[in-house]
Amino acid sequence: MNKVNLLPDWYLQQQRQVQIMRWRVAMMLGLAVAMFGWTLAEKAHIGVLARQAQALSEPLPIPQNLPGLLIRQEQRILHAKEVQLAYRDVGNTVPTSALIQQILNNLTPGMALSRMTLDVRAEPIKNAAPTTTASAGGTDDSSIRRFHEIAHLTVDGVAPGDVVIAQLIDRLQKNHLITDLSLNFARNELLHGYSVRRFEIQMTIDLDRLSAPPSSSQLVSQPSSLKPSAEDPHVN
Repeated sequence: MNKVNLLPDWYLQQQRQVQIMRWRVAMMLGLAVAMFGWTLAEKAHIGVLARQAQALSEPLPIPQNLPGLLIRQEQRILHAKEVQLAYRDVGNTVPTSALIQQILNNLTPGMALSRMTLDVRAEPIKNAAPTTTASAGGTDDSSIRRFHEIAHLTVDGVAPGDVVIAQLIDRLQKNHLITDLSLNFARNELLHGYSVRRFEIQMTIDLDRLSAPPSSSQLVSQPSSLKPSAEDPHVN
């Protein structure tokens, strides 16, 4: 069965225009709703930014006990500076037994030590380039001299004769840790009815090198009872 549309063309055209108009109105309403939602979201975001800006513009709360906090902080800084100065004055712990051992290793039979005086000083390292300090604005032209701990020793002892004293001095001179070695005096003296030679020698020892790894101590001169081998670096 065929259907025949008897409506006039002008009526059909009008219906199509009404349908198009309805679609346009629906699209406009949807766009309006989207714009309204976007506006609300932007207003909320602007409100959050305004509250953050207000919080940042407000002055920071100052603790009521701020003077006390500053005083305690200054006291801690002052204490730290005093500790640093104390460490600088005291320096490294002096290994007295190691210093004495450097001399005892070279004593010959019949020799004995009676007294030793020790004076440790911080002295600048010879032929050492000064270190450069850096400031906030860049490299500072000022330099800091490098120091190391030097032990000045004066040793008194007795020996059977001058030959033995000369042997001791010769062995100490071969010790790479000992420098500025000199004999102050050697004179005759009676000890328990025996004639001996009282002597006094002075020397300096670098404590930094003395406290170095064991490789340094392995190079110490051998006692007289041990004959140096061909690999001994002190043998000429």
